Amino acid sequence: MRRCGWQGLVLSALFALACSAESSPASPDVVVDVDIVAEDGAIQDGDVATPADVTASFPDNLAAHLRLAMEEYLAFSGDPGVSVAIRLADGATFGEVAGVSDMVEKTPMTTHTTFRVGSNTKPYISALVMTLVDEGLVSLDDPFSKYVSGYPKWDDITIRQLLGMQSGIPDYMLGEAFMMTAVFNPGSLTTPEVLLDFVKDEELLFEPGTDCIYTNTNYILVGLIIEEVTGLAAEEALRTRILAPLGLDDTYLDVIDEPKEDLSHGYLDLAIVGFFFGLGADAVALLPKSWFMEDYLVDATYLFPPMFAWTDGGLVTTPVDAMEFMHALLTGGVVSAESLVEMQQTEICPILGAPVDYGLGLSTATDFFGTRWGHGGLNFGYEANTIYFPERDVTLSHMHNYLPEQSYRLEEQLLTILDVPPEAAPEAACAVPAGLFGAKGGEVVEFRFKGIIGAEGAGNAPLGITLIRAFMGEEKLALYGYGTSAEEHTFEGTRRIDISSSAPALTEGVDLRQAVVSVDAAVLKDADGEVTVASPTDVVVFVMEVLFKPETQEPEKACVVAVPDASRTAQLYACGGPDYAAQTGDLLRVFGVAPVTREDAAIDAFVAQIPMDRCSCADGDGGWQACP
Repeated sequence: MRRCGWQGLVLSALFALACSAESSPASPDVVVDVDIVAEDGAIQDGDVATPADVTASFPDNLAAHLRLAMEEYLAFSGDPGVSVAIRLADGATFGEVAGVSDMVEKTPMTTHTTFRVGSNTKPYISALVMTLVDEGLVSLDDPFSKYVSGYPKWDDITIRQLLGMQSGIPDYMLGEAFMMTAVFNPGSLTTPEVLLDFVKDEELLFEPGTDCIYTNTNYILVGLIIEEVTGLAAEEALRTRILAPLGLDDTYLDVIDEPKEDLSHGYLDLAIVGFFFGLGADAVALLPKSWFMEDYLVDATYLFPPMFAWTDGGLVTTPVDAMEFMHALLTGGVVSAESLVEMQQTEICPILGAPVDYGLGLSTATDFFGTRWGHGGLNFGYEANTIYFPERDVTLSHMHNYLPEQSYRLEEQLLTILDVPPEAAPEAACAVPAGLFGAKGGEVVEFRFKGIIGAEGAGNAPLGITLIRAFMGEEKLALYGYGTSAEEHTFEGTRRIDISSSAPALTEGVDLRQAVVSVDAAVLKDADGEVTVASPTDVVVFVMEVLFKPETQEPEKACVVAVPDASRTAQLYACGGPDYAAQTGDLLRVFGVAPVTREDAAIDAFVAQIPMDRCSCADGDGGWQACP
């Protein structure tokens, strides 16, 4: 077996793929709008409602650095738009937006642009239940059957078990019958009872109270309890008990299937998202053609009736409102101290394949910025996360109108800036060069990357923000999203910076594609703009296709399918400046277009030069060898 050069980088990376798909085919012009609270409490340059107790001024330089992170996030991820709100310990707040809410009309985001926030709904619904607990109208240990009948298998499950994901009830969204109905008869998903019909006869996943599995069905049942106890529709109960008292005028539980004012469009790439829903190429081919804007890009804003998520994920809000709610909830402004303690009693609960400390509609984790409480959320075309750090009294909410994307890379960057606010003024944003993308003929790979360069052979390079797309024949392939990183690599005495990124595929016989962009580090020295590419080896790009074992989902076979086309010149832009040398630990920001070819002779010549095998197969012992 041979394992050297780029082969080691590529094949070892296959075993460290992240569990989320992140990126976007969109590349809008960046529009930024920032609202900063002045010392007198008035809003500067914006129109976000100012809480009555906010008197501190948000630091101008800090806001400028956060704004730069937002601009570059859109530039390197290619996402359509993003909105962020932050509240500091002294009460200073700002709302910030970048990009567009409508890719077709190019409508700029505003601070009143709303988003579907999916499971970010759950803290609101849980808090609403706890207000009923505080008033003695319900008890957390009451059985479901005390309030709702007709579901005998769930009679003895308690409110606490529903809120804490310990009921054992299957998730109605994960069944094949629901998915088929959502695709081909979405208009039938109009009542909670219809949603529950998909799982009411299924066996429990475990004895209630003995385990924890995150399922959306729990919060549909909680919604029924809310309506029975309050005598109000769930959306009205939420409005009168939680939203109106907090002045959250841009927030509501969506139950009406009609266009909404100020709602951002939400976009998803079925080439990526379909993989996670088990939709192969054949299944995607059956979807209505009217869904698709281009390739696998879907505007999902009104694809499904809002009742399909109801009290488990039907909330519409803004980051500013979400920030105010989460801060109020976790500082005692919504429920009693006793009820808040109950909400923060956690158990380990798997969410999207990862163990999470989950309470009653709240999760918690600890990172470099401290211990956080809050909740994330996904909806078709949207992602949101709202978190509060009690030790620092800092609240952050960010929302996106693309799924999947790279929101947590942005979150980490924002928290890093907040952790140690820079003293110097920010530099100019690194922006996409005009005319670079989308205008090249022939087969090419377009790439953009922002991230910290990892050390050679360390295997743990920090994840970056990227968008890599390949145009090969009639195909436009997404090659981004999993374990995207850059690291140093020495090949034949030359120090190179290798960017690798992967994504699932919707092609028969292919489970995943991986692109590697390798740049001679010498050409990046002092780079600040267009880089002169003097040799085909200055920028080398190749693409691999990977097949997984069905029984274990481990890589089984990897083949090189596209390699550099030496007859054409690559284009490269880098933001570095004087004394920049692209060393380990440095920030790498590059944009580029590299020509590729799928000709057999070129592929054979390339793999012989590396050297590596055109197709490598797993040998069963964790290594790779030439396929028989």
